[in-house]
Amino acid sequence: MSAIALPPRLRVVVMMRPGLMREGTLRVLELAGQAIASLTVVDDLLTLRQALSQGGADIILTGLTGHRDRLRDFFLFYSHYLRFNIDTTWLLYSEPLTPLLTTLSPLAPHEGPLCLPHDLQPHLLHDLLLKRQAMSHLAFMNSDPFPRMTANIVLSWPELQVLSHFVCGALEHLTTPTGGFTTKTLSAHKRSAMRKLGVCCDQQLHALLHGSRLCPARRLPDVVVSQG
Repeated sequence: MSAIALPPRLRVVVMMRPGLMREGTLRVLELAGQAIASLTVVDDLLTLRQALSQGGADIILTGLTGHRDRLRDFFLFYSHYLRFNIDTTWLLYSEPLTPLLTTLSPLAPHEGPLCLPHDLQPHLLHDLLLKRQAMSHLAFMNSDPFPRMTANIVLSWPELQVLSHFVCGALEHLTTPTGGFTTKTLSAHKRSAMRKLGVCCDQQLHALLHGSRLCPARRLPDVVVSQG
């Protein structure tokens, strides 16, 4: 009688600021210990980069930013890393940007992070880990753990970054010497995104983006994102 091959155990890297969310996440990972080959815990993007360069990962589990990080750092790292590490599953606690990242992301669903609800129950995170252990990254993402909205309006990657920083009240981070935008280009991308979404002032944009998050009955217009 032949032995049944067990699925390979997972290399997991966690990046979260110290706090209750990280403590709860680590407790879940401890319960899923039989599925985990290695666990690395860091609290900022710099240390995350170093950890991944040394050993890689099957699963990266993070919030939007680590300790001392800015949102723009997350965008730079996540867009680059996932394009060149196509077998890594990134589980992301993404509030308040979930509507943007699940509807407007320029990456295909299997290329981008899997956005986790902020109130995800521990047993559901445990189930996701075991499910990912049992299948490849592509099969896991194609199983639609949290289905994305369909879309038909085109937004660019710079527009997505500008809207995300707008939601977080951090537009000024984009016009720093390392932010990648000038005041002029930021304003142009913001105006373009607002025009495509059918809003004409900051108050309407704020209501649209936050309303889609807070009220399940509401949603963003159907959107598709260009690679531009």
